Amino acid sequence: MNCRKRDNSSWTYQLKIDLLCNLQILQPLLLEGVPLHTMRMKLRSNTMFWAMAFVACPSEVNAIVDLNSNGVSDVWENKYNATALVVDAAAKAADEDKDGQSNAKESLAGTDPRNPLSVHKIGTITQSGSDVILTCPTEKGKRYQVFISDSLESHTWTGYGTPVVASGSSMTTPLNGQPETLNFYRVIVDDADSDGDGIPDWAEEQMEGFDPGNSNSHGDGPNSDLAAFQSLLNAITNDEVTITTTVPEAFEKENTPAQFTISRSGATTYPHTVFLNLAGDSNPTKGSALPSDYVLKDAAGTPLNGSITIPAGASSVEVFCHPIADSLTEVPETLVCTVGGTNSTASIRICDATNIAANARLLVAQLTPEGAAVTSASGLSTVLIQGDNEIGDVNLTFYGLTAPQTAVHIHIKNPESGPHVESLPLGQVDGHSWNIVAAQFLNTDQAVLDALLTGQLYVNVHSSNYPS
Repeated sequence: MNCRKRDNSSWTYQLKIDLLCNLQILQPLLLEGVPLHTMRMKLRSNTMFWAMAFVACPSEVNAIVDLNSNGVSDVWENKYNATALVVDAAAKAADEDKDGQSNAKESLAGTDPRNPLSVHKIGTITQSGSDVILTCPTEKGKRYQVFISDSLESHTWTGYGTPVVASGSSMTTPLNGQPETLNFYRVIVDDADSDGDGIPDWAEEQMEGFDPGNSNSHGDGPNSDLAAFQSLLNAITNDEVTITTTVPEAFEKENTPAQFTISRSGATTYPHTVFLNLAGDSNPTKGSALPSDYVLKDAAGTPLNGSITIPAGASSVEVFCHPIADSLTEVPETLVCTVGGTNSTASIRICDATNIAANARLLVAQLTPEGAAVTSASGLSTVLIQGDNEIGDVNLTFYGLTAPQTAVHIHIKNPESGPHVESLPLGQVDGHSWNIVAAQFLNTDQAVLDALLTGQLYVNVHSSNYPS
């Protein structure tokens, strides 16, 4: 099957036919510049019923709060730390998460530009008799409407029912009595401003204390919300909101949290919702905390979902990073938190256990002649790993060398012998501090720790008779 656009460019549809006369597209394709989601054909009463579900198309936004004048909602930029993704026309047209929607369209839909699962699209489209049932993920406060067409001509799209302002994360629309002819469906999303205060409902839903149905949410007077809203955005732009590390480490074994403090230096008249953008260590050799490693909570122990609010009258708020205990032995994992819309960042680490004697782990190795070496030498080496698995204290005792010692290293088996990951001082070694970090082809700290714990590392004492 072949489909052509008006400019005669074309895409070939790869199809699969089964016994029920279903046709299914095996891979995403483009039709008239719109990403195609699903397509099916069924025979019914000697007529053909076609349903084609398109990835839903964002429309132009009616009103946004855009103090930096880049055509994009400032709240969306702050929530997703996404200003760099819409800095110019090329950035807006790009698709950061490769989900089929440009960064600009993600801003219109209120979705996460870095998460391919957060995307405006038709979820499912099913048939029951002459009815079609359509589902679509939604963003609370955004406005949605289904459109129907019997062709792909722009002038043939007709709205079905009335636009709906989403009150949750999904909507289901039954389309009753659909004709047994070729039909196409799509969902348009745009912004609503229910109280006419100049702030879209979606943006007010993101900021605690603002009511999309009341232009005087704080009792300051008629239509006062816009000025209050702009003052909070200006505080972000003016770097009045910052984050610092209060308690730098969380420990799984002890179940003790790390802590951030978020502060504002300006007015405290209104509650201020601050968006938390989270990332791991920028150094890929280091451990990075994943969402499965921790839960962020406020001082009351309530889990946070991407933001926290500084109450009206308060100048700061605490964020606690509670570790989630697991059975893994891991190097410290870094979590970096950035205040959305700013360059203010702070970091903490999640560790297995505190560095006390009870949490240390002792590894012991007996030294014997290596390979074809002829020697009566022997010895013992130990590594005492601290509770956070970041440093090992190395001890080495040996005797009976037949020639002077020339070097001593910790090596990687590859498969029997290999390059060294740490050099030790000559002679008897007592309490050499070894930072367990990436080395040689073990390109992460965790890889070195894993190799140590699984017996893939060994100590080699070199002499002038056996220098290599």
